[in-house]
Amino acid sequence: MRHLAIVVLGSAVLCGYGCGTAPSAPEGPSVAEAAAVREQAGSDSQALVRKALQIIGEQLEIGENLRIRGSGKQGPVMDAAQLLKRASSLEPANLQLRYAYICALRLTGDFESAEQALVELTRSHPEFALGRFTLEGWQDDKDGVAPAVFRYPEWTPDKNALCPFYQRAVKTFVLLPAREGIRPRAMLALRDAESYWTRAEMRHAKVEIAVVCDPASPSVSAVYARFLLPGRKPDIHESLAVLGLPKADSVIAAWSYLCLADSVDVVVVDNRSQVIFSQRVPLSEHTKQTLAEVRERLLRTKGRKLSPGEVLAACGKYQNSVTIDEIERKYFPR
Repeated sequence: MRHLAIVVLGSAVLCGYGCGTAPSAPEGPSVAEAAAVREQAGSDSQALVRKALQIIGEQLEIGENLRIRGSGKQGPVMDAAQLLKRASSLEPANLQLRYAYICALRLTGDFESAEQALVELTRSHPEFALGRFTLEGWQDDKDGVAPAVFRYPEWTPDKNALCPFYQRAVKTFVLLPAREGIRPRAMLALRDAESYWTRAEMRHAKVEIAVVCDPASPSVSAVYARFLLPGRKPDIHESLAVLGLPKADSVIAAWSYLCLADSVDVVVVDNRSQVIFSQRVPLSEHTKQTLAEVRERLLRTKGRKLSPGEVLAACGKYQNSVTIDEIERKYFPR
């Protein structure tokens, strides 16, 4: 049975010259020395990131609305932002670190400086799609913080329950935005409302992922998860998205994160939101190619607010054009 769920983050060089000899060029560092410098810089930046994340975790309360305790130019969140800025200066080629600093800066309430910094980042690195998605979201949502990465809770496969932020969103099967540290992630969550599976048998489950970007329904993309369990018929679940929604919408944030990923976290919970299955599933090369098409559509599409009726109509049109059996035959060959 198909369900449709709508969800409404100084150095110095000393040179010596011998008498009567021509100046010689200073020798550069060896390959090994350069690698050691990079490794040390990475280690130092990781320590700064850990400190920043600890502060952010203590200052954010992520619920239906985001509560920031220590915002402001002199608050703890600014301390975290400055730590991330220092980490970014140690690894200038790491765009994710620079992006994290900018997102933390926005959490302080300095929206103008954060947006300007993100404009500069996307202008100098137009290939950094995450920054472009976020910038459009901020420009659509001047007074909010979505879809900055810290808007969303952390998720890792060792969690044993959904946090309240996700509990309200997981009614059937849905793609959600999440993060791991400073990195955005996408999570596919399914509520087993009828206790169809047990925790014991889910230990043997295998999950396959497919994404559909159908030219016949250009405004809709779909992600499918097929669960394979010994002695059970394959079970396929579907989550749809209308790509024309604003970039500040959590649905689009989730899809933009998925488009940039090599894997997706698949989670099954019971009626008490306790996790009975959690696995980080690698995406196939074909799925990543399809997601590259979705990414380009998202980058080309200017989001706008849609009524629930418009969303239902677009999704219904897609569902009427293809059956689950057809999806299984085409995208999940046995």
